[in-house]
Amino acid sequence: MTEKNISTIMTSIILKGTSKVKSHFIYECTYLDEGVEKIVPVIAEDMCSAIAKIKPYVNQNISENKTLFFIGGEDSLISRTREN
Repeated sequence: MTEKNISTIMTSIILKGTSKVKSHFIYECTYLDEGVEKIVPVIAEDMCSAIAKIKPYVNQNISENKTLFFIGGEDSLISRTREN
């Protein structure tokens, strides 16, 4: 990709399984972010939602670990969606 001057692109989204969060799936998103390959697992309802969750952290010089922290895992998503 770098030969074509593409520094940011989603290269793959793989459905890894179902989440314990109702109506959500686990996606493994691999993308090139400013020339650096990053792989981030995302809990989302569909592929478009997975991309939307990653989008704010692309081209921001943020590591995979920070991106994962900001997106959150299953437990944080459960606590955010739990009815009080």
